[in-house]
Amino acid sequence: MKVSWFICFLMIFVSCSSGTKVKRQNVTFLSVEIPDSWELDTVSRESLIDSYVGRIVTKDHDTIKYEYGPSVYTLHEPSRTVVPESQEQYWDSVGLASEVVLSKTPKEDIERCVYSSQYYVKDTIDDKELIWVFPKKFNKGKSGAYFNDVNGVKFSIYIDSLGKNEDDFISLVKSIRFLNKGS
Repeated sequence: MKVSWFICFLMIFVSCSSGTKVKRQNVTFLSVEIPDSWELDTVSRESLIDSYVGRIVTKDHDTIKYEYGPSVYTLHEPSRTVVPESQEQYWDSVGLASEVVLSKTPKEDIERCVYSSQYYVKDTIDDKELIWVFPKKFNKGKSGAYFNDVNGVKFSIYIDSLGKNEDDFISLVKSIRFLNKGS
C-alpha cells in the first residue's frame, strides 16, 4: 500500500516539475519567449530591402518562419464559389463546373466556411490585432499568426506543420512583445 502511494506521489511530482523552460530572445523588432531547446537561426536572419525575415528551429528540427515589413506573406486561401446543386447544368454548359462547389445548402455552407481548409480566429497580442490560422485537418497545412499593422508594417509568424509543437508555438506567439512601439 505504501509503495503505491509513493509511486503516485512520484508520478505527480515528475509531471509537475517537467515544465518546459523558456528563454526570452530579442530580434530587431520584437522580443519573444522560446523553449530552451529551440534556437533563433541567426544565419538565416537577414535584412532585406524593405523587410526582415528569419526562422526559429524547434528541438524536433521544425522551422517556424517570421517576416516583418510592408511586403511580407499575407493570408491567402483561394476562394471557392459555392452554388446551389440546381445550377449544375448551367455551370457544365459554360465549362466551369470544375471551378464551383455544388451544394444542397449553399448559403449555410458559405456562412459556416464549410469549404475553407483553415480556421481563422481574431485576437490581440501586445495591443496589436492579429488573425490566428490553423488547418482544419491536423498537420495538413500552414498554422500561423498574422498582424496587419505593427508600427505601420505587417508581421507574420508561421509553420507548415505544427505536429507536437502546437502548444509551444501558441505560447511563443502569445509571448511576443514588439519593440519600438513609438515608431
